[in-house]
Amino acid sequence: MGRPPLKKGAIERSALELFVEKGVDGTSIRDIAQRAGVTEGALYRHHRSKDDLVRHLYLQSFTHFGEIMEALASTSTSPSDRIRLMIAQLVELHARDSYVFRYVLVLNHHLLKEVRVGERDFVAALARAIGGPSSDFIAQLVLGIIVQVSVAVESAQLPGKLADYSPRLIAAAMELVGKPL
Repeated sequence: MGRPPLKKGAIERSALELFVEKGVDGTSIRDIAQRAGVTEGALYRHHRSKDDLVRHLYLQSFTHFGEIMEALASTSTSPSDRIRLMIAQLVELHARDSYVFRYVLVLNHHLLKEVRVGERDFVAALARAIGGPSSDFIAQLVLGIIVQVSVAVESAQLPGKLADYSPRLIAAAMELVGKPL
């Protein structure tokens, strides 16, 4: 018999928020269960351990980002337009749910090794849109710009929302890529 999806969803959302707010090490199973309004046993019925939950949330979110970015990378627009669309989409993903954005792009770089070859990989999709011999490196630089500005916005070092910086992020990325605006 399957587990109730509402409880599983509440557990996963609570865990994601707590991992972002307090860090993985600073979050206990008890914290997650309390926020989700379930027992610790209910949490263990859905995930074997906290580490299993951390990995599951990361891979699920990483794959979701990948699906979105793969679709944009496959459009028939020009490379410059694809890159603009992809950066704008990352900014939109932050606006829609900054917890997921921060969980994947800011907090859990060490979990990249968990991504299996062939999975939807938004970094690889961006590199394909960039094209050229240094595309993997340039894609990492572009993501670095977006991530650093998002961190500065989240910590109030920069005023406003990440979306306020979208035109400047796109301009900086296009300069890195070497494509005309």
